[in-house]
Amino acid sequence: MKRKVFLLLLGLVIGLSASQSMAQLRFGGGINFGSYYHLGIDIRGEYNLTDDLILAPKVDIGPSFKYGFSYLTEICAHVHYLVYKEDVIAVYPLAGLTLKNYFDLDPSPFDVDLNFGFGFSFGGGVQFEFTDTMTAFGEARYTTGNYHQGMLTAGIIYTPETREQ
Repeated sequence: MKRKVFLLLLGLVIGLSASQSMAQLRFGGGINFGSYYHLGIDIRGEYNLTDDLILAPKVDIGPSFKYGFSYLTEICAHVHYLVYKEDVIAVYPLAGLTLKNYFDLDPSPFDVDLNFGFGFSFGGGVQFEFTDTMTAFGEARYTTGNYHQGMLTAGIIYTPETREQ
C-alpha cells in the first residue's frame, strides 16, 4: 500500500511537469535543512489552480544524520494559498500530504533498511519576484505522522513565460 501511495505521488510530480499550460507552470529548486539533521535538495513544480491557489508538488532528497547515516527521500503534494500579494512579494500558508522514505545504510552493502512514513504537512512561505521569470522563495513547514520533522527551505523558482500582470 505504501508503495502505491509513493508511486501515486511521484506520478503527480512527473505529470504536473507535462502540464498543458506553460504560462501557469513554474519549476525550481533549492536547499533544505530538517530537524532530523537532514541537508538536502528541493526539486519542485508549481501550478496555478486559481489566482491565489497553487498546487505545489515537490521532491526532497539528501542524507540525514540523526540516527547514524541514512538517506531521505520525501515526496510532497502541497497547496499554497496566497494571503498577501503586493507587487513583487507574496506570502502564503501551505498544507499537504507527505510520503517519506528513509534508507538506513549499514556498512554491509546487502543490509539496507527501508522505512516509509506518511504524514500531513503544514507551514508557510514567502516569495520575492526579482525578475519577470525568477522568484526567490523561503518556506518553513512541519510534517506530522511517522518521521515527523520541521523543515526550512530556500531556493529559486523559474517561470518559463512572463506572467500577466
